[in-house]
Amino acid sequence: MNQILHIFRKDARRHWPEIAISLSLLLAFAWREPRNWRSQSTIEPLSQFLSGALAVLVPVAWSFLIVRIVHAESLVGDRQFWITRPYQWKKLLAAKILFLAVFMNAPLLIADVILLAKAGFSPTRHLPGLLYMQLLMTVFLFLPSSALASVTANISQVLLAVLGIVLYLIGVAALSSEIPNSQISSADLIPGSIEFAILIAVLLVTVVLQYARRESFRSRVLLIGAALSILVIMVVTPYGTIIAHIYQPPASAQEQPVQLSFDSAKTPKPLKQRFPIRENEDAYIHIPLLVSGMAKDSLVAVDGTRFTVDSSGGAKWSSNWRPGGLLLTPDKDHDDASLQIGKRFLEMIGASPANVHISFALTVFREASVRKVIVAAGDFAVPDVGLCRMTASEWSSILCRSPLRRPSYLKVSTSSSESPCPHSEGEKPSPAGKIWNAWEWSSESGPAELGISPMQVFSLQFWERNDAGELTSPRFCQGAPLTFTTFERVRQTRADLDISGIKLSDYRLLVP
Repeated sequence: MNQILHIFRKDARRHWPEIAISLSLLLAFAWREPRNWRSQSTIEPLSQFLSGALAVLVPVAWSFLIVRIVHAESLVGDRQFWITRPYQWKKLLAAKILFLAVFMNAPLLIADVILLAKAGFSPTRHLPGLLYMQLLMTVFLFLPSSALASVTANISQVLLAVLGIVLYLIGVAALSSEIPNSQISSADLIPGSIEFAILIAVLLVTVVLQYARRESFRSRVLLIGAALSILVIMVVTPYGTIIAHIYQPPASAQEQPVQLSFDSAKTPKPLKQRFPIRENEDAYIHIPLLVSGMAKDSLVAVDGTRFTVDSSGGAKWSSNWRPGGLLLTPDKDHDDASLQIGKRFLEMIGASPANVHISFALTVFREASVRKVIVAAGDFAVPDVGLCRMTASEWSSILCRSPLRRPSYLKVSTSSSESPCPHSEGEKPSPAGKIWNAWEWSSESGPAELGISPMQVFSLQFWERNDAGELTSPRFCQGAPLTFTTFERVRQTRADLDISGIKLSDYRLLVP
């Protein structure tokens, strides 16, 4: 223990400038963070920039400090002076871990406790989530930084390694976009978990191996092997088979959570694309759908779609699974299915009728809780969500903050018939019984999200476009009722739709 404390004190004395900088940045972040809990429209652009910059600089300062303390007893090259002293590698490693806990984990925990209390939440009640945040920060920042420092001899090598990692991540993203069916998030859960487990295990082994053996070449080969293994898993994973297993059709039509049919009554007309499309890109088709048969307490998210087109001339075209991006609700009786089709194929079939088969990968949600909350002048509490408030200058939205993580699936509703808010002179009153909805979706799981702030701030926007294309929104005031509805995932299934004799060219998006 004496040797561990000796090394710890030596590192603290030698690297006090880096320690002071990282603590100062964390203190500045904690001081400015509460400003983000107000309406974003009241925050000056410079203040927003500083808050965002501090959120980046704090992890960067921590990573640099980790590199410095690991390089203090070099594990690479011919300057490993510490092996000439009576240092035991286990105690040396323990001293470095103690350094991280004292100067990084502990200050972050203290800052988060203070921020939670300042935000109006009990730190003791959310202690498991705070500890989970510490675990996430250790796994996603401290461990990779330590592994990188353990296989490099100086800052120059670190920067070269960081450049290599950035290029690797860019390559992974580019490769992922080209792998068929890999864009459906549910299909990547299993291979993604395997890749994450391999990465964490290799990082841990690398750190321990370097302190125990200082075999830099073997450690670097191990890290490169892990990176290549992740690429191999991405390439060989049968995403289509996984999707077919996850999204299986129901046993009977009665079990289908929603009925989707082609809206043949909708008059085809050229649609305008809001953003220009390059000439070499695929063509975009919007097929109108009728939506019915949904339970009143349900939601259906379209996770992905797959199309098969058979033209009357015998030509055939099929797509892979692509993200759906649709949210079907009981009050919505129509929607559009977007098809990205090969431009050459569309030009080849021209105006000929075609048969289209659409498969929908669906996730079904049911209401978990429904709570009516009255809007107050300042912050008002919302069970299972956190604290919300009206925005200062935008009466069509509210700003909410949740401790540790955002609600996974949240709908907020307001009705014009229940609103006590007066209308301003010349303002067109809303139709009686008009309901506006705002949504918040989060795919994060676990008791907390990764980050240095314990507060998750999000805005709920209520405006929508009417049939004339005009923006409409409700008016909020003190005493107005809001209905907060949370949802839980029930099951995943698949729906299929066959459309005969449709002219795809009638539903093509046109370049403005």
